[in-house]
Amino acid sequence: METNNSDFRTSEPHTSNPHTSKNQTSEFHEDFPRIINLSREMICIHDADGTYIYINPAGEEISGYPASEMLGTNPYDYFHPEDKEMIRAQSHSPALDGDNTVRMVYRFIRKDGNIIWLETLTRPIFNAEGTVIRLHTSSRDISDQVHQQREILERNALLTLSQELSGIGSWSVDLETGEVHWSKQVRRIHDLDDNTELDLDSVLQFYAGESRQLAEDRLKRIIHEGRGFDERLLVRTARGRMVWTRVVGEVYQENEIPTRVYGVCQDIDEEYRYQKELQKTVDLLTARNRQMEDISRMLGHNLRGPAGNINMILDSEAGDGCLDRETVDMLRDNSAALLKTLTTMLDLVKSTVIIGKPEQPVTLFHAYMQALMSLETMIRSSKAKIREDFSAVSSLRYPEIYLESYFFNFISNAVKYRHDQRPPEIEVFTRVENGFVILVFRDNGRGIDLEKYGDKLFGFNQRLSMSEPGKENAADGSGLGLFMCKNQVESFGGTIDVESKVNEGSEFQITLGTVSDLS
Repeated sequence: METNNSDFRTSEPHTSNPHTSKNQTSEFHEDFPRIINLSREMICIHDADGTYIYINPAGEEISGYPASEMLGTNPYDYFHPEDKEMIRAQSHSPALDGDNTVRMVYRFIRKDGNIIWLETLTRPIFNAEGTVIRLHTSSRDISDQVHQQREILERNALLTLSQELSGIGSWSVDLETGEVHWSKQVRRIHDLDDNTELDLDSVLQFYAGESRQLAEDRLKRIIHEGRGFDERLLVRTARGRMVWTRVVGEVYQENEIPTRVYGVCQDIDEEYRYQKELQKTVDLLTARNRQMEDISRMLGHNLRGPAGNINMILDSEAGDGCLDRETVDMLRDNSAALLKTLTTMLDLVKSTVIIGKPEQPVTLFHAYMQALMSLETMIRSSKAKIREDFSAVSSLRYPEIYLESYFFNFISNAVKYRHDQRPPEIEVFTRVENGFVILVFRDNGRGIDLEKYGDKLFGFNQRLSMSEPGKENAADGSGLGLFMCKNQVESFGGTIDVESKVNEGSEFQITLGTVSDLS
């Protein structure tokens, strides 16, 4: 059956409206079709079985079908197959039973094949005997709202998942009502079920020991001063577990009046306890390093110096005839072996010390003098001349024990590998080049054939001969000095560069750091 839209009329009201005159009622009935036609909702009249007998223009726009194609057809032809039974049970049947408040959300298949979401209000139309003879539906397209709700649900699901993975949850306190909200993750951190109601007092009960007072203080501060907080707080959960948490809070104000405090809570118990154990290990290693430094200084200053002085004493005693030559030679050999052992032990100790840059600069001259004290006998017996100039850089943030190691090893090598035809002359100075601090050792010794031995110079257990430049000899040195110095320099991102000519001398340039390390 076809019905002309312009001929549509609503049924007569059962009772007259005391606030509407007969003329107004007549005008209303005349304007009603025009009002229906202007509506942006899809307004339809159906037979009791659902057959369309009237569709307004908005219905054509929403469905994509001309009214002439839909009139006489059944709406079930356009419903999504998965929604048909739900519509019949929850909307159509109740309306036929006289329910005039049936509202339903479902999917509708447009003429172009696209699926849209409709929200439909269905009301029955009764005859004079009170029997439902027709149905009136008013539908609006809510596809955008449905998609937005889906996006919100998906984002919330992702947020919940990310909170679970990161151990972070959200919380808030309404300062006007005292209502407390904890997300599922925050409740999980506190071993609390989803149904337990919370207020501010019950929340504070979870914090243990000093954390309770800290939590109260931070809450007062954020309310009265508007300052947020970020604290590590110890929690006693509902099951009695002790858990470290990180709690961050901010305040929301309306007209400069705090109305809500909100933030996040994170379970950091595993990380916090790991950091505590790590700090204990660091403290233990720091104490061990101090002990190793003390041992290093003892070996370097208290033992190696006196051991080196034995040779000088022996020379004096031998010259006076107090000791026979055989005894002097035996004591001298033992003294040399003792000195070599002490030097090796000192190098090994220094190589095991874990050092960081000190907070305050150290004086290079002090470290330099400490090394010279240990080398006093060697320098005196070799008649070495040493000149220092630290005017370019006199102090910097660098481990003093490493600086002493550099001064000792490079100066002792310059003396040890001096030229046979001239006394050793050694220059030690600093300079700044392209923003880098460089410590330079320059000597007039035998020099090194870098093409032949350059790759072995800083190798482990590599020794250079005292008799011929560049020749390996197992009897000379410990083989650890330069190897250890190179490792120490590189541990701070530095480098050691070498320039050398055989029979002329060598220059070692150590990059200690940058000008930023000067203070």
